[in-house]
Amino acid sequence: HAIAYTTSSDEVYGAKATINVWDPSVDELSEFSLSQIWVLSGSFDGSDLNSIEAGWQVSPELYGDTRPRLFTYWTSDAYQATGCYNLLCSGFVQTNSRIAIGAAISPVSSVGGNQYDITLIIWKDPRLGDWWLGFGDNTLVGYWPRELFTHLADRATMVEWGGEIVNSRANDEHTSTQMGSGNFAKDGLGKASYFRNLEI
Repeated sequence: HAIAYTTSSDEVYGAKATINVWDPSVDELSEFSLSQIWVLSGSFDGSDLNSIEAGWQVSPELYGDTRPRLFTYWTSDAYQATGCYNLLCSGFVQTNSRIAIGAAISPVSSVGGNQYDITLIIWKDPRLGDWWLGFGDNTLVGYWPRELFTHLADRATMVEWGGEIVNSRANDEHTSTQMGSGNFAKDGLGKASYFRNLEI
């Protein structure tokens, strides 16, 4: 994984970013590649980490293809027993019938060609305490009820923006699964994947 993250924030009630969309190569059925926002609270070394996540991912196992798809995720116990992607368990409540969770995103960026991105915002309703997902120009997609969480029922303490892959080391060798565009940051705009307009 490669991330940017906040430091020394005691109270965070939302995060936003515009995320460059690619269709990275994913070698094995069990591997995935994603770009996302994490909204976090709790401890990383315990079992009480709360996380709300949204972005795009390529996951052949989850979707049956290699297209980048809009996704959500949540956990309230550090990925142990609670939480799931999208609508695979009760949790995230979709309120918009025009934007489908798990839908393929197109068009996608190309190296040296046109760049395409999506804007996501995750924010806490100050009145009811639920965490909402907005897409694009603040189109509400749905929410994570505050009751799902322990720490995030109150506030977030950290935000991360970045990419992540699973690389299973098939046959004891790394696969060629890519993160983002598959190019390094030093290659610059048009070749490397980007996050822009980061906000908390």
